[in-house]
Amino acid sequence: MALYDIEGLEAVRLIEAEGLPILKNDKKGAGGYAASFCRDTGKHKEVAILNLMPLKETTEKHLLRRMASSEFDVNVTFLYTETYTPKHTAKEHLDAFYTTFSKIKDRYFDGLMITGAPLENFAFEEVAYWKEVTEIFQWAETHVGSVMFICWGGQAGLYYYYGIPVHYLPEKISGVYEHKIVNHTPITTGWKEPFMTPHSRHTGTFLEEVLEKKELTVISVAETAGVYLVTDEPKKRLFAMGHSEYDTDTLLFEYQRDTKKGWDVPVPVHYFKDDDPSKEPVNTWSEHSVVYYNNWLKYYANWD
Repeated sequence: MALYDIEGLEAVRLIEAEGLPILKNDKKGAGGYAASFCRDTGKHKEVAILNLMPLKETTEKHLLRRMASSEFDVNVTFLYTETYTPKHTAKEHLDAFYTTFSKIKDRYFDGLMITGAPLENFAFEEVAYWKEVTEIFQWAETHVGSVMFICWGGQAGLYYYYGIPVHYLPEKISGVYEHKIVNHTPITTGWKEPFMTPHSRHTGTFLEEVLEKKELTVISVAETAGVYLVTDEPKKRLFAMGHSEYDTDTLLFEYQRDTKKGWDVPVPVHYFKDDDPSKEPVNTWSEHSVVYYNNWLKYYANWD
């Protein structure tokens, strides 16, 4: 189907140039309702995205591409934190294309995404906007059909709901990893096995600590990267520790950025052709990612 337009947003124009379908939206600016909202068709989805990534424009492109590639018409509302002013995104961009939780808390959404964030050196309670994020977690229980937590967001969700800690790893997990399916749920419909997904993090969630929680189901793990996807199925929450939404060159950008800073980071594994960082990256995960996001919209992100 298609993504509803967000007039003036560069990410929409970029994915439209790639040939993905864009629908006219009569509502301009942040937080607008889709012009042709019709729940009777079952093909329209309202999705909110709390974008905590520093390079918000990049994340916009990643996630909007997945929404535009689904079998649904999707209207996206971007959120940013009120209790912390983002430092890497212009205020004009936020004013034009984002809104805040206090302005949408009376609305209902089929789905909510909580993105990753570069906060691995902080305890959750030390994060400047932790209280606001947990208020959004609480609100989502009554106003959102399903929440998809991504990377730091996944770790934060598991910590908030189930008290599962994160652990700092001796070496950064960076690269594209082969995953197996441990338990089948609706989210795994049509998945090929094994499948590849990027990871980029210094911290990990330990499998044994997840398995201690009877409410949780481990869906997928990678031998080296560990736990990837967890669900508390009846509540329709998905906790993902990786970044299946990444572009082909995202890990390359991160690797070059970190090495220029003089950081001792590993070469992303199973990513460059012949595992040679002087060669081009090879995208082996996008096909799986499209199915993953479509299944989320189809089987989980339903307000009822």
